[in-house]
Amino acid sequence: MIRLCSLRAAALASVSLLPLAVAAQEAPAGNNEITIGVRGQTQASPIFGRYNGFTGQGAGFLGGLSLDNSDAWNSGSATYSHFQANDLDTTSGKFAPEGSASEQIGQQGVWGINATYDAITYTGQQFYSMFTPAANGTLGLVPGFTPFGGASATKAGPITAINSTGAASAVNPTGQLALEQAATRRDRVGGNGKYIVGDWILSTGFVHEHKSGSILETIYQSASGQAFGMPVDYNTDRFFIQAAYTSARLQATLTYNLSKFENALTSVDAPYVTSFTGGVEAKFPTIFQATSAYSTPPSNVAHYLNGSARYAVADKTHLIGNFRIGVELQNAPLTSGTGIVWPAGSPNAVLLASNPATTGLAARLYGGNLTAQSEPITDLDLRATYSIDGRSAGYNNLIAGASGSRDGAVVQVNGYSLGQQWTKQKEMLQADYRLWSNTKLTLGFTEEEMDRDIAIVSHSTTSNVMAKVATSPVKDLSTTVTYEHSTRSASTQYTLVAPTATTQASVLSPTTLAFGPDAVTAVAIPWYQAAMDGDTIKLRVNYQCSDSLSTALNGKLAIHDYHYPVDIVGQSRDYTGSVGPDLNYVASRALTTHLFYTYEQIYHGDRGASAPYDLNGGYGDSASSTYSTHTVGLSGDWKISDKLKLTTEYTFSYGSIGYDLFDGITTANSGLTTSQIVNIQNLPNVNSSMHSVNIRGEYDLAPNLTLVLGYAYNMFKDVDWSYYTYASVLPTNATGGLQITSGEVNPSYHVNSLYSAVVWKF
Repeated sequence: MIRLCSLRAAALASVSLLPLAVAAQEAPAGNNEITIGVRGQTQASPIFGRYNGFTGQGAGFLGGLSLDNSDAWNSGSATYSHFQANDLDTTSGKFAPEGSASEQIGQQGVWGINATYDAITYTGQQFYSMFTPAANGTLGLVPGFTPFGGASATKAGPITAINSTGAASAVNPTGQLALEQAATRRDRVGGNGKYIVGDWILSTGFVHEHKSGSILETIYQSASGQAFGMPVDYNTDRFFIQAAYTSARLQATLTYNLSKFENALTSVDAPYVTSFTGGVEAKFPTIFQATSAYSTPPSNVAHYLNGSARYAVADKTHLIGNFRIGVELQNAPLTSGTGIVWPAGSPNAVLLASNPATTGLAARLYGGNLTAQSEPITDLDLRATYSIDGRSAGYNNLIAGASGSRDGAVVQVNGYSLGQQWTKQKEMLQADYRLWSNTKLTLGFTEEEMDRDIAIVSHSTTSNVMAKVATSPVKDLSTTVTYEHSTRSASTQYTLVAPTATTQASVLSPTTLAFGPDAVTAVAIPWYQAAMDGDTIKLRVNYQCSDSLSTALNGKLAIHDYHYPVDIVGQSRDYTGSVGPDLNYVASRALTTHLFYTYEQIYHGDRGASAPYDLNGGYGDSASSTYSTHTVGLSGDWKISDKLKLTTEYTFSYGSIGYDLFDGITTANSGLTTSQIVNIQNLPNVNSSMHSVNIRGEYDLAPNLTLVLGYAYNMFKDVDWSYYTYASVLPTNATGGLQITSGEVNPSYHVNSLYSAVVWKF
């Protein structure tokens, strides 16, 4: 607070002295600049300010500073210094949420030292929670939620609102929930320096970053979607040292990098809600509270060694190579879940923590590439590249969790995970040939092989052929057309294990992949691993219609079809298409305008999501979603006079998501009712729209003093059925169960902002 008040006092003093300084200086403006102003905002919106820090309502200070002190080019000396500070605002009641400052000093061609500071904020969604924010890693319950559960199943807490006769209350506890805000801030400070000796440049540097705040997390159990703010208290340090060599034929660098991550909170003790339907009141669900440790990211350290070189074999032939080796180490244990506590009478438990015995995990990385490029004959350029990337990890089992049953029987279900090892190799050939003075043909071939040891797809090969023609058939017209065809083969390895009393745990090994206890008769392959055929075409046209009007047209269509064995489900097809014109019009030397429009559509289609119940051969059902977006923008720059300049921008976007769920499911003669199988209807469309208007005017009060005025209007409207009015839903009958959603608040906003500043150059 003292720092903020001092800054404001300095700003006011600077404003009061500006007229005197301007009067004393009649020379043209130099490279130094001070910006001082104010900004006001009409609405508080965490989503509008998600990345820019303008989350609050009200007014605040704006400031910036740039100072240069460099020797003239012909002075015989080459020393320099430059200080710059940007975005020193307080609009949201926080000092410089996106501010930055840097200082550079040195002697050109000899040495240099840089120091930097950056503040980076992220504001997440507002949400309702039954938990209070964590204090020292412990979550509590908000007022109105007292610890519930007890020595017998007949004792229910106030959250259930179910009495001993089984009558369900219609009371919704949303009013008792706390409205919380997930947000983080990173403060990053760093420095680096270099020293030049002959053909060598030696440099070193470091960056320290502290990240604090909270992120939205949920615990999924019997009462689903219980949201809470996971505390964040991270420190990250990065260090490098580098030697670079440059000569007429060879340029090379060798770099060592160190990265260290420390988490001040190894876990969070989180209460959670679970339901019990056994015991005395078998017909009536009763809600219990339990607690367990929720592991946070463990501290770790990583070491990397990187090298690169470029060598001129001949005037038009070069070799380019890079390599990287590294090791990533987990240097802190995960939190034990053995301290789990749940009330008597409730058989439910959830282990949110991981096995603390899993320490010293290590991953080793290696990679490199070698490229040869040459122009063997006039107008022909050839390029060939081979690259390899790999990762190997220890085979320590990582126990991921355990949970209980809702029917009164305690069933431990441990999940085990192993560090995946993979190797990726890629070969690429490309040739560019100028057919005529106005036409160039490019042909390319790429093949990539991927090997994984812990995956359903153990080996895949992806091939891609590409052809591109760039031509200018007539004056002022240029066209580029690109076509690509891709294929991917996939080798699967998996074993299905039916859930039994002895196979309740999922087991992974380098050669066998087993699923349980939820395994049925089908598994899914991620779309990015499945066998695939794809085609992509891109088009760009530029035409200079006249001296004042230029146009462009961009288009793209990519279609991918995925192929699976008969017992595999997954994404069956996707496509992405976009098209849009772009126009620039120069009405006069004083007025320029720009107009663009873009339409984009993305489609995803899945198959077999409910295949075990489809009696017509299986896998005949589908689920798909279609995303459509329209974006139009208009901007203009108008120099009204020698002293006055006006800039305007307007952007409008409209997006829609449509769903087509489970078309083609057959239930006839199955012996099951529709509600027992799917009972699904299409979800409503999700529509959103956005308007953004920016108007900025600059008026030169003097040769070195400019007044800036600006207005902005931003509107975002999200019509999404998933934003519930209430954060929880109580049962409507005696056999129902409590459901608690994340309770996210609709992010729609209408924000007006006005700012004014003076910029003094000296």
